[in-house]
Amino acid sequence: MRMSLLLGLMLLGASCVKSSSPAMADLRALDKDGSKKELVERLGLVNPSERDDEWFGIAQRGAAAYLGELKVEDGGGRAALEEADVLLERYPRLATSPSFMAARFELGLRAFRATHGDYRHSGGPNPWVAKMVEFIEKDTVTPNGPARLAREVVMTRLIPVTAFPLLQLALKRDATAACADDTFTPVIVEAAVDDVWHDENAKLLAGACASKLPAVKAAFHEKDRTRTVQIKLCKLLSNEPDMKDTCAALAPQ
Repeated sequence: MRMSLLLGLMLLGASCVKSSSPAMADLRALDKDGSKKELVERLGLVNPSERDDEWFGIAQRGAAAYLGELKVEDGGGRAALEEADVLLERYPRLATSPSFMAARFELGLRAFRATHGDYRHSGGPNPWVAKMVEFIEKDTVTPNGPARLAREVVMTRLIPVTAFPLLQLALKRDATAACADDTFTPVIVEAAVDDVWHDENAKLLAGACASKLPAVKAAFHEKDRTRTVQIKLCKLLSNEPDMKDTCAALAPQ
């Protein structure tokens, strides 16, 4: 019993001792007052067995600060996003860090705004939005990430329906929250008006996002709405009690 207790105390004492390696000493110095780029470059010099909570704290602070320094102008947006992903690949634990993932997300907002002109935006799936989906799929920490990208980036540059893939990701994570978010109302309405993503939209409006039906009905009744568009909207609305007769009257004889 005495030996077990003594061994336990020795192990506890060892775990409380800070790493004395030169690599950790350098990180401590850079953490206090030094180049965050240099700090990030030196994270891997610490042996995996020494990457304790102190190391992780320094890694979070340093990497987050470094991402905040990256430039996205003059073609630097894609490279900046790649640097953030390299850090995640090298140090997967950073994916659990709210401070690092928040810095990564803010970098993403800046980088995607800056890279809008690098992509084509017509003729099939939008590759710019696809990159955003790929980016935010790696982030399960940032609250409302898909909705924020849709609202703060995509819909400031393109028509709302372009953000439909971000709506789909938001639905996978939390359908109730996604359907309650006003960000996605114009996405669903425009998809209905344009008759795109039809099967996906029909399923949403018949289920989790039924709360968006009044907005689709309002779009149907908009002034100067063409008969052609109303017929398209009736594909989604014809089973609604207050729309059955109206949609029946529009059906081809």
